[in-house]
Order: sequence, then structure tokens, then C-alpha cells
Amino acid sequence: MEGVEKTREAEALLSRLHDMLVEQGERNWIRGVEAARSELASGTDVGYENAKSIYFTMVKGGRGFAEYNVWDDDEEIRIRTNRSLDEIREALWQIFTM
Repeated sequence: MEGVEKTREAEALLSRLHDMLVEQGERNWIRGVEAARSELASGTDVGYENAKSIYFTMVKGGRGFAEYNVWDDDEEIRIRTNRSLDEIREALWQIFTM
């Protein structure tokens, strides 16, 4: 995957993630997602590396974004939403570690 393609895919995934967090009323992790999106929007290699660094900082360590999950009283919605969240996180990890 070339740099431009990786950037586009990361932008699309971060946009989906942002929308999901807004829908959930999340106010902490969304700041990191917005910062990473802003860096990618620069269209530079440095911006890409900064976005990657921001994302890695979010997911590392205990109580990081990797452990964040969505709660909904409806079990089907909760499972579906968290499955989608996990897919986005996995795809971002794959892009940023290639």
C-alpha cells in the first residue's frame, strides 16, 4: 500500500471512528482522533507520522483506547457497535504498522 493510499484509508477509518464516538457522546478519546485527522489532512509524510504517533499513544498501556468499549442496554446494538469499533481499531493498527 502506497503512502497516499494508506493516508486515505486512515482518514476514512478515523472519520468513521469520529462519527461513532460523537454518536456515543464520547468526549475524551475523540480529541486524539480529531488531532490525528488534522495531521493527516496536512497531506505530508510528517503529518502521517504524527497521526500514527497520536494513534499509538492512544492505544498503548493500560486503560488506553484499545480497552474502550461502547455500552448500550440493548445487547445486539452493544455487540454490533463494539464489533465495528474493533474492526476500525484493527484496520488502523494494520495501516499504521505497515
